[in-house]
Amino acid sequence: MFAYWTKSGVTEEDKLVSNYQLNAVELAEFFTGGYAFLAANKLEINALNVFPVPDGDTGTNMGLTMASAVKGIAGKNTVADVASAVANGALMGARGNSGVILSQIFRGFAQGLTGKEVLNANDMAHALQKGTDLAYRSVMRPAEGTILTVCKHMALAAKAYANDKVSIIDLLEHIIAQGQIALDNTPNQLPALKQAGVVDAGGKGLLCIFEGGLKILLGEKIELDTTEAVSIKNIAATQDTSDLIYHYCTEFFIHGKNIPLELIREYFASKGDSLVAVGMDEVVKIHVHTDNPGHILDYALRYGSLHDIKIDNMKDQHRESVEVEKALNGNDNAPAEMPQELAECGVVAVASGEGLNQIFKELGVGAVISGGQSMNPSAEDIVNAINKVSAKAIIVLPNNSNIILATAQAKELVEKPVYVVPTKYITQGLAAMMVYNPEETVELNAKEMEAAIKEVASAQITYAVRDSQFDGGEIHEGDILGLVEGKITVSSKTKAEAVQDVLSKMVKEKDSLITLFYGEDIQEKEAHTMAEEVSEHYPDLEVEVQPGGQAVYYYLISVE
Repeated sequence: MFAYWTKSGVTEEDKLVSNYQLNAVELAEFFTGGYAFLAANKLEINALNVFPVPDGDTGTNMGLTMASAVKGIAGKNTVADVASAVANGALMGARGNSGVILSQIFRGFAQGLTGKEVLNANDMAHALQKGTDLAYRSVMRPAEGTILTVCKHMALAAKAYANDKVSIIDLLEHIIAQGQIALDNTPNQLPALKQAGVVDAGGKGLLCIFEGGLKILLGEKIELDTTEAVSIKNIAATQDTSDLIYHYCTEFFIHGKNIPLELIREYFASKGDSLVAVGMDEVVKIHVHTDNPGHILDYALRYGSLHDIKIDNMKDQHRESVEVEKALNGNDNAPAEMPQELAECGVVAVASGEGLNQIFKELGVGAVISGGQSMNPSAEDIVNAINKVSAKAIIVLPNNSNIILATAQAKELVEKPVYVVPTKYITQGLAAMMVYNPEETVELNAKEMEAAIKEVASAQITYAVRDSQFDGGEIHEGDILGLVEGKITVSSKTKAEAVQDVLSKMVKEKDSLITLFYGEDIQEKEAHTMAEEVSEHYPDLEVEVQPGGQAVYYYLISVE
């Protein structure tokens, strides 16, 4: 079940040098050890959720960001090259707010090491301060009591402690200790953390990265699940298509009940490589390279229904990319196709659930990215979706507050104009699409969309995963929770009570329409019964019901 990740064999002389400076190989080991320790602790980090709802994903987001960060660090000759590779990998793989902020920390860290072949304590302190500065600048309204605070205190501690006679090991031990003090203080800076009785999850993840890096430099072992060990081993390797053992890149979602994620990981790890399996009891996303996709899908069907299945032959992908490159370079044998006329404005939206995906497509969305709460897409996923849409300019609807930063980051990685309409909820994204016109400019569409999302009130109905409190009231595990504009406002014993309670806080005199989007755990008959009960309470309003198919949330509700 478990394996160990350890530092490559080094001599005692090497260790003595490493005490005062790190070379490229050792810095690569540091980051890989940080990833390993973060992976080993990601479930604990996920549990540090302010709200007791089933969407804690900070550990998963930071882990996937780190997986991308360390993917290309093997074989670099200088610490500047290693840091640059880490920054670039994290930039493309950043997921969620925590992952985006982490990528900015690494980006600044790399800037601080420009031109460096090795690094000493002073270099480490300088680079960490550069990372902190850039991370703070990347957030419009930085809040204290977050990963930013922990990083800031670690950088301040490093700057005050570092000098030519301080070893890297001593410096890391000192800044980790100071970072822990800052982390422990985060509940005193954010009331929501204190009320929930947790520390900041992003700050905890950052500390895990530095602790893991230190452990590897000290020659310690990091215990982690064997599937995580397989992933780390794959990251360190480079692969040419001529040497592929597994030819089919297979991706899909499993929707079900009590999905045994660890069991699935263990099984799939024995059937392929490059495995990523993330999610929760009700929905899991799988990515695996295998030689028998059918066998993988058959096994997954034991635990629920399969969605958004995508299977690619990697040899074909490689061959196609070569042909595209030839065409771009003016190869005479390339097919002569006239370019399609581009629309003025296209749209990319993030959504989770077959019903919601279909609604967005019917409203004119050019590319729907499967993801959302607990499964945030990476900046690279967003970039790829933007590039697929045939339009002169693109609007992106993140539809989740934890995806807005990654969307803004993706915007900087493409050539065509991109405008991010900061939709925090699926219901806002749908309201935005109601005013979309592909023949209008991106500026006009964005203006109309931003006005539209201000006219819709949004709520979600879900359940509590642990005992907690809100506004002085008690929440018990299994209670039905109602969130209005992202804040818990209702704790009830039944879904019907929760729906009526949130609507009583949402409906205003000017409103005319209530829409219920029911999730995968709600039967159609139950949803229509709920709509009838709502109509009885609000006879002057039109009430619509739509199949959303979303996980985690029983209902998404819009009032406008």
